[in-house]
Amino acid sequence: MPDEPTDGHHRFALALLAPPAGATVLEFGAGAGAGAGSAQVLAQDPNARAVVVGRGASAVGRIGLLLGEELTAGRVTVLDVDLAEVELPPASIGAAFGVDAHAFWRSMALYELAALHHALVPGAPLVVAYGPEPTGSPSRAAAVLATVAAALTSGGFAVEREVIESEGYAVVARRP
Repeated sequence: MPDEPTDGHHRFALALLAPPAGATVLEFGAGAGAGAGSAQVLAQDPNARAVVVGRGASAVGRIGLLLGEELTAGRVTVLDVDLAEVELPPASIGAAFGVDAHAFWRSMALYELAALHHALVPGAPLVVAYGPEPTGSPSRAAAVLATVAAALTSGGFAVEREVIESEGYAVVARRP
C-alpha cells in the first residue's frame, strides 16, 4: 500500500495540520521517515516542541541522528513504543500527525486513538496522511480515507475533511 515516506509526504501532512505556534506536536508512524516531519515543525517554529513515536532501535537511532541538536536542546522527546502504548499527560499535545500509519487503514486503531484522544488538548488538530496512491487510483485512496475517517470518528474525533491531492491523501480531524 503506502510506500516509504519522504520529506514531501511530511510537508503535505504539515500543511494540512497547521500546528498552533509554540505547540507540542506529536509525530507517529512513518517508519524510516520518523522524525522528518518534526524536523520541519521545529525549523518553522523556534518555540515548538516535538514528541516523536518511533518503534525499535533503528528508528530511534535515525530520529536521534536527524534531530540530535534538538534532542540536546530539550525540544524533542523520542519514545520507543507503539502509539497504542504511549502514555503522555492528559491534554499535553497541541497537534498530532502521522504519515503512512498503517494501523488506521488496517484496523479501527482503538488503542492508538485512545492514546491520541487522551494526549491531545481539546480542539487540537489531527492529520493521518499517506503519500501518493502508488496505483494512481483515486477510488483506492478514497476507500482508504473512508476507513480512516470511520476509525477516527469511532475514536471520538470530529472528522473535518478528506483530502486527495497529487502530494498524497489524508484525513483531517480535530479532538472535540
